[in-house]
Amino acid sequence: MQWWGPLVAGIFIATATQQILNTLGTGFWLAFGIGGRAGLSTVDLGVEIGTIISFWIALFTGSWVMARTCSSMNKKTALLNGAILWATTLALGIFGSAAAIFSNLQNQAANADPSQVRQLASQAAKVAWSFVIGSAIGLVIAMMGASVGARKPGTRA
Repeated sequence: MQWWGPLVAGIFIATATQQILNTLGTGFWLAFGIGGRAGLSTVDLGVEIGTIISFWIALFTGSWVMARTCSSMNKKTALLNGAILWATTLALGIFGSAAAIFSNLQNQAANADPSQVRQLASQAAKVAWSFVIGSAIGLVIAMMGASVGARKPGTRA
């Protein structure tokens, strides 16, 4: 049970890293006026891509910190702990995001004609597939971070 503390620390590091990178990305978009020069869909796409990349960087960093702060672990344990960190950060972040997305879609669909509802359903499907693929890649990245950060049994910091 000596890995619970490092796991919680890794989750906090991952969450903080993602928040900082998201804020930095938003500041970049606003400071350079990209939103004013590009169409709204371009801004949305840029924010989505930035959010995904910041999530991946945060997962790698959090998993690396988690594995590095554990006394020692073999690669299989590091991979498992990286997967646990991924699942926990995903569960923490998904509830707010999913609720906001589906609330927005529901509000749009309430005042839409059938063709617009079909278009919204198509957009929702794209968002869902992007989430699944991005999350799967995030799992691999979290496991890589944990594997890179793991110290072999018998080594000291």
